[in-house]
Amino acid sequence: MLRTNRILANTIAGALGFVLNRHAMPDLLTTEQAGKRLGVNASRVRQFILEGRLPAIKLGRDNLIREEDLTLVHDRKAGRPSDTSTKRDRRKHKKR
Repeated sequence: MLRTNRILANTIAGALGFVLNRHAMPDLLTTEQAGKRLGVNASRVRQFILEGRLPAIKLGRDNLIREEDLTLVHDRKAGRPSDTSTKRDRRKHKKR
């Protein structure tokens, strides 16, 4: 069993282009870990990934994020984007 796990770990590490050692992939974070560092929840991190704002490596069902890539979304604006249309424009669309 141990040998099988080691083979599997080496295969995964090779596929990602990393050398497996005692500190394998220290700069890769899960969505939960990235969320804690950014102050958001894991689903928001997954949304950043889907929007293309945060690059990630898909490994099975998990997304792995490089720690240095967190700077790409660290200075984001909080909250929802503002609505640029005016109230009159919105009323005009309702009447149609």
